[in-house]
Amino acid sequence: MVALNFTVVVEMILFLVFLWVTNRFIFQPLLRVMDARDAKLNGDRTSATADAAEAHRLDAEYAERLAQAGQAAAQHLRQVRYDAYQHNRDEMDRLRHQSDAEIAAFRESLQATLAEERRLYPALITGLVETMDQWARGGGASR
Repeated sequence: MVALNFTVVVEMILFLVFLWVTNRFIFQPLLRVMDARDAKLNGDRTSATADAAEAHRLDAEYAERLAQAGQAAAQHLRQVRYDAYQHNRDEMDRLRHQSDAEIAAFRESLQATLAEERRLYPALITGLVETMDQWARGGGASR
């Protein structure tokens, strides 16, 4: 059996004082530091989760804006192509009208020339007949 003597009682008291001092100056500050660290880690996790959610939201917003910009660019391209088509069509119509006017003016000029030639034709024929007659009478020599 264990005998309780003064040394065992002093050792127990010293052990209890040691536990109290260790608890007061080592374990409690260590536990406070560990609790603060856990709280900071939990706060950082919460912040990281919130930041990740914000990043996903911003990514979705960016994708939406990018899609809208693509649609706007496609619409602008369609409009530019249509405007170019209309401009080319108008230019072709203008050139067609201009060429039609030039052809009509040339035809009128030809008609006027033809009318003048028809007016001069009878005089030309009589002169030609006279020249051929003189040529035939003169033995092939012209004056």
